[in-house]
Amino acid sequence: EHFHVTKVSTGVYDVHFEPHFQNTPAVVATQLWEKSGPLGGSALDNVVLVSLSNSVARFKTGDGAGDSKDRQFTFIAMGE
Repeated sequence: EHFHVTKVSTGVYDVHFEPHFQNTPAVVATQLWEKSGPLGGSALDNVVLVSLSNSVARFKTGDGAGDSKDRQFTFIAMGE
């Protein structure tokens, strides 16, 4: 299975699945922290799954103020 990513706007990314899943997959995502420390980052530093279909998942990443920001994230998509 393959995928490719398209940046839609600041902090918004479409992940296109190739080939498409037969049904809508299960998706989990985690944003990587940019700063380290004993307490970690803000809970607002996060990635959100905005929309999902069998062919594309849209993610939005943000900063500690809750604003859209380009950030690194990882994801897993599983399905038929």
